[in-house]
Amino acid sequence: MRSYELTVILKSESAKKVADLLKKLKAEVLGSEEPVKRTLAYPIQKLAEGYYAFYQIQIDPAVVLELDKALRLDEDIIRHLLIVKSQKLEVKSRRSKKT
Repeated sequence: MRSYELTVILKSESAKKVADLLKKLKAEVLGSEEPVKRTLAYPIQKLAEGYYAFYQIQIDPAVVLELDKALRLDEDIIRHLLIVKSQKLEVKSRRSKKT
């Protein structure tokens, strides 16, 4: 199982379809936020507003393509973004410290 972050823009406030799809694909939902209505930066499918929903999930990488396809085919979903949640990376400065 791998950790992912899923962002979905919906036409309606109900995110039940997304939750049902995640359950069907045996994804473990670690965290989620209720859909929030926001104005889109530009019209998408002639819509000016959408409901943003966020999920933190763990799912088998073999099922990710099936999840992506189901999200694309759902007419209530305007856009979606699924990204791999990376491990904490330690950023080292390239600048040398002056002493």
